[in-house]
Amino acid sequence: MQKKSRAEEAEQREKEGAVLQDKLIIAANKVNPKLKELYVRPNIISKRISGSLEAHTNGFRYTSLRGDKIEVLYNNIRHAFFQPCDKEMIILLHFHLKNPVLWGKKKHGDIQFFTEVGEITTDLGKYHHMQDRDDVASEQVEREMRRKLNQTFQAFCDKVVKQANEVFEFETPFNDLAFWGNPMRNSVMLKPTSSCLVNLTESPYTEGIQSLNWPKIMKTIVDDPVDFFQTGGWSFLDPAAEDEDDDEDDSDESEAYVPSGEDDESGSDSDSEESEGATEDDGGSDSSLDSDESEGKDWSDLEEEARRADKRKDIEDTVKGGGGGAKKRQAGGNDSGRAPPFKRRK
Repeated sequence: MQKKSRAEEAEQREKEGAVLQDKLIIAANKVNPKLKELYVRPNIISKRISGSLEAHTNGFRYTSLRGDKIEVLYNNIRHAFFQPCDKEMIILLHFHLKNPVLWGKKKHGDIQFFTEVGEITTDLGKYHHMQDRDDVASEQVEREMRRKLNQTFQAFCDKVVKQANEVFEFETPFNDLAFWGNPMRNSVMLKPTSSCLVNLTESPYTEGIQSLNWPKIMKTIVDDPVDFFQTGGWSFLDPAAEDEDDDEDDSDESEAYVPSGEDDESGSDSDSEESEGATEDDGGSDSSLDSDESEGKDWSDLEEEARRADKRKDIEDTVKGGGGGAKKRQAGGNDSGRAPPFKRRK
């Protein structure tokens, strides 16, 4: 009973301030301005399905493929915006209303109709070969599609303004004057129009299959930001980077591994070489060892690499939801003070 009562109170609060629009007058003309394959935002319809927006005598009617209807009257529009798809992934019409309207069970003061131009989401985990598609041809097709969409939406806006007897006008944002700002709770790209300062699209963002432990990650970055970027920076968010590291580890192990048969042969060869070169002086061997050691890395470099690898492992463990500490090295693994495998001289 309490849950039902709270729901009724919330619904009653939503109705406060909302107005009942006039009745939409349907134009009998079959050639009314119309746009197809549009989505609506906010998602007033329960499912994300497309529909068509048609202009009538005194307002718009949006009809989804399922039959849901949304009406916006001309006399309730305070500002109307048309944003082309130049440097954007969507093209849209946005209406800021004078009085909120109750659609569904919530009141809304803004409504937006848009269509997608390109790929809104990109899966970075998928690899594309050069033969998958012709990039040049796809770019040309996309440019042509953008040009046609801009022309279609612009023609629709011109016809609607003329049909509505210029009750309102569509404003277009000035992209050249855009700047970053924080009008609400996040930083967005603000674009001025002839009478407003607006942000009509969402900023790009990334998603992952794992939740990130941001407090620990940010603490690691703030403690030593220079070292964080020297060890790869934000590359730990890229799944492809982990695959490359695994491939490098496999290649190192394959190089270090020598079959037993080859060991026996090399051992016999080395014995014969030792017997033949017994008369050589020790000074030459010492100089050759010194030259080999000079070619490798010294202890300080190896310790620095191991420290960075451990810190990198801490960040990756934190991302994966672990305790944040580095895992213990397995027996046989490279320690911080262990030199690389010695290569036998032939």
